[in-house]
Amino acid sequence: TAGIGGGGIQNDGTLTLTDSTVSGNTANDGGGGISNETGGSVLLMQSTVSGNTAVRFTGGGIHNSGTLTVEHSTIVGNSAGTDGGGLVSTALEAIATFSHTLLAGNTADGNGDEIYVGTGTVHLDSHNLIGTKDSGPIVLANGTLTAGQGNIIGPNKSLAEIVGPLADNGGTTLTHALVAGSPAINAGGESDGNTSSPGDSGSGPIGPDDSGSQDETPGDHTDDEPGNDLPQYDQRGVGFARIVGGVIDIGSFELQNLPPVAVNDDFSTDEDTPLAGNVLADNGNGADSDPNADTLAVILVDSPSHGSLTLNDDGSFEYTPVENYHGSDSFTYKLSDGLEDSGVATVSITVNSVNDAPVAADDEFSTDEDTPLTGDVLADNANGVDSDVDGDDLTASVVTGPSHGELTLNENGTFTYTPDENYFGSDSFTYVVNDGQADSNVATVALTVNAVNDDPVAETDAFTTNEDTPLVVNAADGVLANDADVDGDSLSAAVETGPAHGTLMLNGDGSFTYTPDADFSGMDSFTYRASDGQGGSAVATVHILVVSAEDQLANLLEEIERLNDDGILNNGHANALAIKLIGSLSKLERDQEQVAANKVEAFINQVGSLVDEGILTAEEGQSLIDLAEAALISIIN
Repeated sequence: TAGIGGGGIQNDGTLTLTDSTVSGNTANDGGGGISNETGGSVLLMQSTVSGNTAVRFTGGGIHNSGTLTVEHSTIVGNSAGTDGGGLVSTALEAIATFSHTLLAGNTADGNGDEIYVGTGTVHLDSHNLIGTKDSGPIVLANGTLTAGQGNIIGPNKSLAEIVGPLADNGGTTLTHALVAGSPAINAGGESDGNTSSPGDSGSGPIGPDDSGSQDETPGDHTDDEPGNDLPQYDQRGVGFARIVGGVIDIGSFELQNLPPVAVNDDFSTDEDTPLAGNVLADNGNGADSDPNADTLAVILVDSPSHGSLTLNDDGSFEYTPVENYHGSDSFTYKLSDGLEDSGVATVSITVNSVNDAPVAADDEFSTDEDTPLTGDVLADNANGVDSDVDGDDLTASVVTGPSHGELTLNENGTFTYTPDENYFGSDSFTYVVNDGQADSNVATVALTVNAVNDDPVAETDAFTTNEDTPLVVNAADGVLANDADVDGDSLSAAVETGPAHGTLMLNGDGSFTYTPDADFSGMDSFTYRASDGQGGSAVATVHILVVSAEDQLANLLEEIERLNDDGILNNGHANALAIKLIGSLSKLERDQEQVAANKVEAFINQVGSLVDEGILTAEEGQSLIDLAEAALISIIN
């Protein structure tokens, strides 16, 4: 304890202090740790000033009125009764220059917890860390403050998040070790062989604000590029390198390389669903870390057993489980900071089971025309069996039925298909299977109905002709006209048994000529066979009525009488018939007295009245009488 200034050291000459710790000193006046008087010169290198107190005055750590140079040092936990807990500058000619120095956690009952510039000049040359989130780091009163590159002013960290307590961390002196995550780690710049001079950044003076205090905010954080004049070791000496991994820390303590820490991770994903993540993040057990805040590279050790993995250097990964797999899987990895590897960490992956929809395979079946078909759509019917990867029981149900038949599909996949009568060709139906949770795709059952020849259907025919009059029938009205073949085959006709009372000429197209025997009247018939050319045939009978001359006249008179009785003919014209004659006339029974026709179409005159009565005469054998209008024929008895 000093009664006046300089509780630890009072200097008015030239002092170089290297690899030293100034701690636990008290001064009633300025400079609890060091008091550099006017005209004095102090070089503080790789040293610590900690826990000193200026009870009633300024400069808890250092009081400077001369020339002060501080490099690679730590000034922590000092206190002043008035201003400048860490440093105070109080003389016009005072110059203090700092580089690679940590000045934090100091307190002042007055102004400037870390630095108070009353008069004189303070240069924050490069890569200094000033203050904590709990302190007002710099107060500029009437002096000058300049700042170079790489300075960190007022970090948002408490002192405990920057350094540990003063302790034996190796070496011959006590030091404040940097803690993991400290903003001072690797913040002192890269070692690339270049040198730096104070004020390289070109920064101008920093003036006071309205309150008389100034918190300097750094601009772009460029590395200092310290040169070959960097110390080989930190404050602790041999065995504690100052340059670790090509960079240095701020302060007197260099955090020696420690291996990174890889923490086990837990992930989960659903079946058939890719998983993306990052092994460096906190995935249930904390984040991976490096005590030196080095950039980490991730190295795969063991690959997963049930999926594919892409693991990137930055820790990001994508895992794709094997199709339809569910259960546990894992892979392992380690970290490298470029100098050392971490231990091996395990990434545990749970692949959750997800129901898979069943798969229905298309089916193919065939049957013959008019023949029912049975089968099982779940079986292998040319394209594989229907299946469910989860092994669930399947039930089948119809989606769309067949177009040309009847279908019964049972839940167990068995079915019966009955094609429509005489149908042949293609048909189909569709169905799905269900595993109790989801339907499958829609599958198609293709059906082929093979053609089987059907016999044609030959219908009975009836014709009429007059006595002694040949019956000539063309193909359109012939024996095949009312016959049919369901397969659409062309039919041909052939005589099976001939007529008993006449002669017959039957053509293949069904046209024929029948000539009754002379003076024969009555019923006659013949049979024929209709063939489809495919081996199918049918026999039918043709009936022929041969009408006698007397029957023709009687029929005509009977028709006239019926029409009159029904009131169709009126106006007092008894035995009169409005007719149109078409066809061949038969012989006259009484010359020019009666007439008969093969076909008679009776109708009332279109204008509602009858034409004059008259007698229609015709010559025997005349083939056609065509009356353009209705005519009135009187029957002369």
